[in-house]
This record gives sequence, C-alpha cells and structure tokens, in this order.
Amino acid sequence: MELVKVEFKRDRLRRELEAMKRRAGLSATELRAHALRAQRLLARLATPEEDPWP
Repeated sequence: MELVKVEFKRDRLRRELEAMKRRAGLSATELRAHALRAQRLLARLATPEEDPWP
C-alpha cells in the first residue's frame, strides 16, 4: 500500500514539474516578445519627428 502512495506522489510531482517547465517556457517567450516590443518603441522614439510647431 505504501508503494502505491509513493508512486502516486511521484507521478503527481512529475506532472507538476512538467507544468512548471511549460510555464517557464511560456514566460521566457513572453519576455522575449516584450523585450522586442520595447526595443521597437525605443527605436521609434529615437527617430526625429517633424517639427510640431511650424
């Protein structure tokens, strides 16, 4: 009976670990996307615009 409990716990922990890995991968992807967006916005701010007061 104890072996069954240990196997269930091991399987649960394995599923949780896989879920954590998936979330970490998604977070890394989202972080890269946000960094690229920030770079694009900064590049747009760095380009000179027309004089707003002619």
